[in-house]
Amino acid sequence: MTPPCDMFSFMDHDMKKWGEKSIRSSQVRLNTMKELDIGPFKQTLRFLSVIVQSAALDTEFVVDSSDVPQVERPGRRRLGGCGGRRCVFSTSSGPRFCDIAMGPGVRPSIHLPTEPGVTDVPYRSKQNLGFWRGAVWPAGRCGDWRRSPRVLMCQASQKHPDVLNASLGSLECGPNEPSELCELIRTWRPHRVNFSEQFQYRFLLTSTPKCTYTGRATPFLSSTSVVAMFSNGEEAVGQVLHGAFEEDVHFKYVHAGRFVEELRQMQRDWEPLEALSVNARKRWAWATDRDTLHCYLYGLMTRYAQKLDYVPSVNGTIQALLRASVPAEGQPWHPGAELRAAGDFLLESWPLPKATARDWAKECAAVRARMP
Repeated sequence: MTPPCDMFSFMDHDMKKWGEKSIRSSQVRLNTMKELDIGPFKQTLRFLSVIVQSAALDTEFVVDSSDVPQVERPGRRRLGGCGGRRCVFSTSSGPRFCDIAMGPGVRPSIHLPTEPGVTDVPYRSKQNLGFWRGAVWPAGRCGDWRRSPRVLMCQASQKHPDVLNASLGSLECGPNEPSELCELIRTWRPHRVNFSEQFQYRFLLTSTPKCTYTGRATPFLSSTSVVAMFSNGEEAVGQVLHGAFEEDVHFKYVHAGRFVEELRQMQRDWEPLEALSVNARKRWAWATDRDTLHCYLYGLMTRYAQKLDYVPSVNGTIQALLRASVPAEGQPWHPGAELRAAGDFLLESWPLPKATARDWAKECAAVRARMP
């Protein structure tokens, strides 16, 4: 997807935002207890614990577990320009942000729930239509809501039911949404469906707003349908896993001003487009493989450590963060639900593996060579 042209290029793209020895300890320091978030990244931390088999040096980082990148890049520079900004590892990133995207398996939602006879419906047996269901968020938070794919798809579905089936699952409109947007969607009829119903359709649309990533793209790419993703060009925000997929090889881009016509063309070309679904499933299996993830995280952590201008110390890190909340001596500390819900950040310190512990260069070269 755009940017980069392959998954490991995502790492190169993010690392170029930061100069050598440019990250100071103050840029990865948590300021309040509300920034400590425990839970969402258990899967990532488990993967990290596997690759850190012997210590050579320590590194530390802040993880943002929300859907939206947090640190906007100053100006419009494509490379560099992040020196002095907060350094955060995030679920996603893009050209407009300084956030460093985590590895390809940070969310369990990348895996498609299997339901024999439902999620694996043969491509040729599906309805020859585009399909989308979702919420109005974040239509009002990523530029002009009138140009949001979520709004445009629902409007187009009313005019062109022979091309796509799109509607909101509910008409809930939060207090932060524009009042004009809320007034519009209240004139529509909500239509909630079971998760499995969307796999009855050949073309699964994803909205791809400019300020966050499209989370449903990754499980959809492992299905027997073809993904039709709205393009944001150089403004695109994505997850690392998105970088593994290429336009017209694994998915199709559609565009805000002409997506109805593009879907009509896909309806006409539905037979040859089946190859995209086949290609996507093969690439998805490689990109989500445990060895691929380990190699990505090893490379990411190693290169990130080279950006630090100080030597982290793990001694007392967590204790210092929890000092204000640690109970009396001898009593266990259990973070409450209010703490998990309140924060966006998680800090962990991890030792990096020695170069001699495993031949990572050889192993990762083999992993990349296996990419279908």
